[in-house]
Amino acid sequence: MEPPPLLRSPKSNPTSSFSSVDLEAPLKSIDQVRKRLNYEIGVTEYRNYKLMKAEKELMDLNSEANEALYRASKQKMNADTSRERITLLNFELF
Repeated sequence: MEPPPLLRSPKSNPTSSFSSVDLEAPLKSIDQVRKRLNYEIGVTEYRNYKLMKAEKELMDLNSEANEALYRASKQKMNADTSRERITLLNFELF
């Protein structure tokens, strides 16, 4: 199937129209696409870096919170144990 003729010249032959194509325009277009792609890749890499940094901060905070909860739980357990001992001592005294 033959492609439709160009709009400027309805009777033109598609193969002959290639001789008048400006080869610089597609190269500029490809160069512009490459520049845009490189820019988008750079933005994506920067965002990934920021995301990884934020995830690490969250993991560090989570670790600190877990340690604080563990210490608090341990202190509570020690306090409960001490209270039980005091109760036993008081019971034995009476």
